[in-house]
Amino acid sequence: ASPTKPNVFPLSLRGPQPDGNVVVACLVQGFFPQEPLNVTWSESGAGVTVINFPPSQDASGGLYTTSSQLTLPAAQCPSDQSVTCHVKHYTNPIQDVAVPCG
Repeated sequence: ASPTKPNVFPLSLRGPQPDGNVVVACLVQGFFPQEPLNVTWSESGAGVTVINFPPSQDASGGLYTTSSQLTLPAAQCPSDQSVTCHVKHYTNPIQDVAVPCG
């Protein structure tokens, strides 16, 4: 496969979770090569956790897909606002995608 730029999609779970946190994610799809890829978020600090899942290759053995999940206190992510997922891949400098909080 030749170098392929990822498509980035915002994923948000509607409303705060029972623990008072908001969970949003960024789906990074259809890229090659697997590395270097770096996903970061506009939010950080106390109570903010990020899980970057390992990339998986599609059945044809070509392109990769991964996702990054951000959990943060609802107060830092009101439903009328969004956070930004920054995706940096070998093929392009950086893609910024706004992910709605609610």
